[in-house]
Amino acid sequence: MKLGIEDAQGERTQRIYARLAGFLLLWLIINGLGSTLLFSQIAGSGTFAETAKRIAASERLYRVALCSQVIETLCAVLLAFALYATLKMLFAVKTQARSDPAPATVLDRGFG
Repeated sequence: MKLGIEDAQGERTQRIYARLAGFLLLWLIINGLGSTLLFSQIAGSGTFAETAKRIAASERLYRVALCSQVIETLCAVLLAFALYATLKMLFAVKTQARSDPAPATVLDRGFG
């Protein structure tokens, strides 16, 4: 009876991590595209002096884009943890299935 409760709690936790991973993946896509477009609008093309002038003219927007990149990196680390936590239970079940004794084969018994 207790095992069923623990399984339900484990599945609930795994589902929460899976939803978090999905949300973070969507966030990374949207944030990455937005900050890339923002950087390209600010920096543009041209010489170093022209680019520096455009960055100085929109300094606050450039800082927002840089902060967005930092947040994106931190979210990528959190995504890696959420995927690890989600898939950890699946690998544990797979490993447990492998440890069950299987019927002996010709290679296990030898040829003699």
